[in-house]
Amino acid sequence: MFSWNHQKIGRIPLDTYNGDKIIPLVGVKEANALDFSVKDMRIYWTDLALKTISRAFINGSKTEHVVHVGLGYPDGLAVDWIGNNLFWTDSKTHRIEVSRLDGRYRKLLLWENMWEPIAITLDPEQGYVFWHYK
Repeated sequence: MFSWNHQKIGRIPLDTYNGDKIIPLVGVKEANALDFSVKDMRIYWTDLALKTISRAFINGSKTEHVVHVGLGYPDGLAVDWIGNNLFWTDSKTHRIEVSRLDGRYRKLLLWENMWEPIAITLDPEQGYVFWHYK
């Protein structure tokens, strides 16, 4: 399980409670949405202040922005662990977008008749994307 306070991202073991462990990340300003990829052992998060989507290994190393252009207010984030894709909502631009986990091949999925999508989750085994409006 992961938790955060907007500038720090931490983790808590689910099997035993040994306390929060803060992941040593540099440059986090206002983390909002968060997800994890077991395949590559990385956490992914949106930063509302920086208007970025970033990732790092769970030990805090190799922090990088994977999407850093054209984001208004990236609210929701979901990792597709089967297709190695990253889905996100942007409530300012009224969009749902997708890219590869490294930010390449960015595509606009939904934008018409969208109003402030704020949360997103996936069922990649069945091929479904679910989102929530504000």
